[in-house]
Amino acid sequence: YGDGDGVTFTSLSGGIDVIGHELTHAVTENSSDLIYQNESGALNEAISDIFGTLVEFYDNRNPDWEIGEDIYTPGKAGDALRSMSDP
Repeated sequence: YGDGDGVTFTSLSGGIDVIGHELTHAVTENSSDLIYQNESGALNEAISDIFGTLVEFYDNRNPDWEIGEDIYTPGKAGDALRSMSDP
């Protein structure tokens, strides 16, 4: 989480799905005994991606199934960190 470099990433707080993703990490960290490695690390990321996408749809500001499309490679359409439409 940070300000980005302006080339590969813009400010990471610029994507509502990324904000939801990171806040879900905070909830998971404080409410579960998942260790951030192997399968439990994958579960941690998946849960964060799912809730990040839910937050974006709840906010209803151009919702889609892409994770991080608003903050990744500025000016290059169609890029995202991950896709929930074809995980």
